[in-house]
Amino acid sequence: MSRWGDAEDAMSDDLTDEFGEAIRHQPMRKPDVNGRAEIDPTRSLQIYKAGSTTLPLEGIFEAMAKEVQIDKGHSQSRAVPATRISSRSPRVSVDRRDLVSEPIAGDLIAIVERGTVFEVTDIEPDGHGRVWLCLVQRGRQESGQ
Repeated sequence: MSRWGDAEDAMSDDLTDEFGEAIRHQPMRKPDVNGRAEIDPTRSLQIYKAGSTTLPLEGIFEAMAKEVQIDKGHSQSRAVPATRISSRSPRVSVDRRDLVSEPIAGDLIAIVERGTVFEVTDIEPDGHGRVWLCLVQRGRQESGQ
């Protein structure tokens, strides 16, 4: 590997060591377009880093708050001129070297210590050996998570 690649790997390891949380990757599949998702038997549940039986799979989780304002246009009425919608944009960054199988949309990611489960909606490689998994939370959302 090149010195640049070695430096990227070392930086990725440092980021995960500092900010990483234990995660679990459950590969899923849909038998048909309108079918219910089920566990994909061709890809295995991943709890540990690739090549390890003791080191937990870790990712850097973030859920940035987002606010969107929808303008209603010009009006002579006394109605509120805009609507504001607040949401979160949860995602987790994982080092590709730690993955046994490449995540795909529909897979489940559990943030172990938080006790929350998310569904992968999109995969965005960062160009430096890590991948961002864009998520949507499954089930009830607790405030502050």
